[in-house]
Amino acid sequence: MKNRGRSILELVDQIESELKRLGLWNNQLSVGAKPQAAFGADSLSFEEWLQAVLLPSLREASVHGNLPTSSNLAIAGIRNLDGVPDVDRLLSLLAQVDAFAESMPKR
Repeated sequence: MKNRGRSILELVDQIESELKRLGLWNNQLSVGAKPQAAFGADSLSFEEWLQAVLLPSLREASVHGNLPTSSNLAIAGIRNLDGVPDVDRLLSLLAQVDAFAESMPKR
């Protein structure tokens, strides 16, 4: 499980770097209550949700060994980032998180 945690942390770091490269990282982002809608649609943009909810959650899950066993990030990324230039690498990274989650043993 330790190797899996390291693998997901590498993906998390790459997603963060890609968000920053694309200018989608918000250094001023402050999230009060955790969003309730899927992908934070009730209070955050998709990229803000990635930054404020997903990435910290995956970091914590990797430490505690409770990584997700399913994910639909790539399709959400395609829908929410449509029209954003040069987003292919970010979408690829999100698809890798999906594949990683699907490879996890089901609880």
